[in-house]
Amino acid sequence: MKTPILFFLIFISCAAHAQKQLFVRVYDLSGKKIGKGHIIAITDSIIHLQTVTKRDSIEPRYIGSIRTRRAPGHNIGIGMLAGGISGAIFGAIDGQPDDTQEGQVQMNFISPAGEAVLGLAAGLAVGALVGTITYTIKGSKYIAIKGSSVKWKEFQLMVADYNARHQ
Repeated sequence: MKTPILFFLIFISCAAHAQKQLFVRVYDLSGKKIGKGHIIAITDSIIHLQTVTKRDSIEPRYIGSIRTRRAPGHNIGIGMLAGGISGAIFGAIDGQPDDTQEGQVQMNFISPAGEAVLGLAAGLAVGALVGTITYTIKGSKYIAIKGSSVKWKEFQLMVADYNARHQ
């Protein structure tokens, strides 16, 4: 029973540690997404974004707007993943036959695999709910740049403030 809880706590702590850099989605002047990733550098003339597979550099004059944080589906998906795995593990553990005393008959109507599936379903539902709540609480900021150097400076200050608070 202690092992699944330990793995769950390690998973949560790794996810929390990975969220130190500000994640943004960048849109052009017509509203089309032109980049996304963690901000690794920002200057007066360029923003550098990094994802797992690539790096992007975008000039502010091409930026129409920026949204901070990830899309709602990301939070819901991560919540469902954590909830589903945890629910399946705890369901499988709960489905194991208990030690019975002599003379007692134990009746299991659902197999351990069935309990794991029920735990998975419950975990997915709870995880989706938790993901929705966390997205609502965290929120996403919308910054309209529209090629403006004044708005760009405001965004730079916001990023500097975020980095100072999350170091």
